[in-house]
Amino acid sequence: MTNEQLRIHLKPDPELEPDEVEAHARRLREELLDLDVETVGFATGGPVPKGSKAIDLVQWGTLIVSLAKAGGVIPKVVDTVRAWLDRNDGYSATLQIGDAKLQLEGVGQEERAELIRVWAEAVLETS
Repeated sequence: MTNEQLRIHLKPDPELEPDEVEAHARRLREELLDLDVETVGFATGGPVPKGSKAIDLVQWGTLIVSLAKAGGVIPKVVDTVRAWLDRNDGYSATLQIGDAKLQLEGVGQEERAELIRVWAEAVLETS
């Protein structure tokens, strides 16, 4: 069984406060952890602010989901992300597994659902 990583990059409305973005991202992480995935974490990296004692800077807008290709968990994960986006106005997202990338920006709920369905099917076919 081969493990895959799904990167979810959330792009919030610039008017959202950083603590709101963090809270929303944490809620999505909790929803994803309820699925049959191995791990869900936040990406780290980027410049650490001057004077900070932080070891790694957490990127609240980028989640990394480790999942097993077998078992059909990919559709469940992407459906969870779609539902989260439907409930959280002010966000766009990019989903990426390997070279397969889907950018969801400026689309309505119905179009987003269809784009995600087609993308997930393509990912499953190439897995």
